[in-house]
Amino acid sequence: MELLNNMKVYHQVNDVLDDDAKKVLLKKYPTFGKRDNSFHTTLIQHRFHIKFILEVMDLLIEKKNLDKVKSLYEYFLSIRETRKISLAKCYLEFCILYLKLDDARLAFEHAASLTNRTTPHEEFGKYLLKEKQYDEAEVIYKSIQTDNFSTKINFGLAEVYKNTGEYDQAISLYKSVTDKYSNNALAWQLLRETESLKRKHRKKNENITKSIYFKSEHQKAGITILQNFGNLLNEKYPQGGVAFTIKQEGFKVIMVIEHPAGEKETVEDYLNRYGLVVTGKIPPEDFSTDPILVLDLKRQLIQVESDLKWNNEKQMMLTNTINGQDKQIENLSNQLEYFQSQLTNVLSNKHVEIKSLLELINRGDIQTESLIQPLINSINSEDIKETQNALDHIKNNDSSLFQKSNDLVLNTMASTGANAPAWIDYLSKILP
Repeated sequence: MELLNNMKVYHQVNDVLDDDAKKVLLKKYPTFGKRDNSFHTTLIQHRFHIKFILEVMDLLIEKKNLDKVKSLYEYFLSIRETRKISLAKCYLEFCILYLKLDDARLAFEHAASLTNRTTPHEEFGKYLLKEKQYDEAEVIYKSIQTDNFSTKINFGLAEVYKNTGEYDQAISLYKSVTDKYSNNALAWQLLRETESLKRKHRKKNENITKSIYFKSEHQKAGITILQNFGNLLNEKYPQGGVAFTIKQEGFKVIMVIEHPAGEKETVEDYLNRYGLVVTGKIPPEDFSTDPILVLDLKRQLIQVESDLKWNNEKQMMLTNTINGQDKQIENLSNQLEYFQSQLTNVLSNKHVEIKSLLELINRGDIQTESLIQPLINSINSEDIKETQNALDHIKNNDSSLFQKSNDLVLNTMASTGANAPAWIDYLSKILP
């Protein structure tokens, strides 16, 4: 490790300063400009040199000479006599404020090697949190989380867990502080805030969220379809408990349904059946027995088709591609088919528990599985013809299995009524 040489120090500092900065230094250190040991003596008299070095750094930072500050810090921290924790901490602060993450990492390692205290870890940990480097911050905080209780370290680690959604771990750390220091107001505040975040996060995860990208010519019709479902929900739950919102982000439309407690599956099935109606898989009469509701659904579908027709005609006029009424009708048919395929993904839940059908009626043999699996596939794809073929195949090859399937559907419909799962409702329309 290099020893301090007063003339080398003089040249290192002198070479990076402009005339104005030198004048400022000379007022405090008159011997700075002398080429003899008087400058070295001055450094010793002024607590050797650290104060002087930091004043030089401040002058350079003021002039935005950050590269020179970095090189000067690295030079002094390589010298045994100036390799001080106070200087290393200042370099870490400089890197955090002005340089990149890699520079801050090296400065932290340098500072941490010079002291047993946790200050460098605390400062670097806060910086990592700000940069959203949560995994690295966790490692830093955990490396000094010992039996010696530290409120700041617990706060830092809790902040990591809070930002990564690990609320229980964050709450545990805040509680450890409040248990030890019951009058720590900040710990109590952070504890309550984290508990609230946990509740909101859980509630958010319980909501039903659907998002879909619509072409510009489909947006009005698509939003109308989603808003209509919101109206149906309000009618289904007249006592309240449902919050329905639609947010538009460019071509993306996001629908969020906040449902009554314990009603998620019911609302999802309701949405699935509504999806079957608007995508043309089932008629409105199969969605509800309420004649007013059926009439309103038909009106909505007519309105949507009208909106698509208008947009289709406008688009063809703008692109000068109108070649007669047949062309318009063909184009509208394609538009309607494409629009319905867009809606299928957002309004149909492809993760419905159709597998439960296999589990309930499976006798545990390969033959049963080979008969049931085509039925499950056809229900998943909502292919009426294939579903009918699969049912006929089961009936012809295993009448008892067919009867068991039929009984399952009938019993489910009888016990759940209008709230039957969408796939049960779909299957009930096809079973003879």
